[in-house]
Amino acid sequence: MNKDAKEASEFVSELEDRLKGLAKAKAVVAAPFVDLPQLKDLGLKKIKLAAQNLYPGEKGAFTGEVSGLMLKSLVSYVILGHSERRRQFGDNDEIVNQKIKSALFYNLKPIICFGETLEQKEDGQSRQVIEQQLAVCLDGLKDEDINKCLLVYEPIWAISSTPGSTGEGDDPTNAQVMHKLVRHFVATKFSEAIAGQIPILYGGSVNLKNAEDLLKMPDIDGGLVGKASLQIDSFFEIIEIASKIN
Repeated sequence: MNKDAKEASEFVSELEDRLKGLAKAKAVVAAPFVDLPQLKDLGLKKIKLAAQNLYPGEKGAFTGEVSGLMLKSLVSYVILGHSERRRQFGDNDEIVNQKIKSALFYNLKPIICFGETLEQKEDGQSRQVIEQQLAVCLDGLKDEDINKCLLVYEPIWAISSTPGSTGEGDDPTNAQVMHKLVRHFVATKFSEAIAGQIPILYGGSVNLKNAEDLLKMPDIDGGLVGKASLQIDSFFEIIEIASKIN
């Protein structure tokens, strides 16, 4: 919940200009709903737009919600299951599954977030929690569906907005272990070919200090950048790092 329409347009316009020299990295900006129409009108070439959430219905008496039908002409992607949505608004895996299917119905690419809490990590439950989350979130999806998705390992304990978190992010080596686990899960549920192609991003306090070490890991395909994306210099530099690595 940052940047009004004017601030968002100025930010994205400058970022678009800076990205003209970068050929490899893909950049997606997930702006608040109210900013999206104005950003769409900018005619962006280097940046794709994403919504931060959707409601799994077409229309009706759901005050304050936004549907895939409303978003499909504005964005290419939608973030689903983000830790803040889970923690503050009660989005569980079953709800996320419904949202994924709704997004796919409207030809939006779901950016699917999942991750364990500090308590679960300290109890040695990380693997179990991640596999259970993925099993429910991806339930009922076919090969052609998962090929349109991006997965985001988002360790809740590492995110700066999580109460009690240091905001330093996960250790790159541990993050790689978790990403490899996710890829193995996808291979088991779908196929080795799909597992090798699906983008798996890291989303726990990506910043200029850790971006390079994280993105160099073989199973980390990109980053879901939070706080560091609010300042154009740091956001652009992270994208620049990704471009050089990938």
